[in-house]
Amino acid sequence: MKNNDIALVIVIAAASIVGSFFLGNLIFGDPKDKTEEVKYMDAISSELAEPDEDAFNPYMLNPTVEVYVGQCRSGYTWDEDLNSCVDPNRETEEAQKSTENEE
Repeated sequence: MKNNDIALVIVIAAASIVGSFFLGNLIFGDPKDKTEEVKYMDAISSELAEPDEDAFNPYMLNPTVEVYVGQCRSGYTWDEDLNSCVDPNRETEEAQKSTENEE
């Protein structure tokens, strides 16, 4: 290569660098002018709020408990306190046994 060719490559490279710097600032803007707002979180309080009844309903079905869909078996009734089907005669039998044991 001749000296003129080397000088021409250096001038073209320098012009490309300066041109890309100004073109980049024109397109992307000056980074010093850009600001960003930061949102701060509120402090976490130590107070406990009552859980939402829609999400934590005490009467919801427990998947670990046997659930009967429809009517109870023959001779059984639904007990809302126990949330299951129970034998209505069982309570009277237990009451009779407890009175017999007391005597």
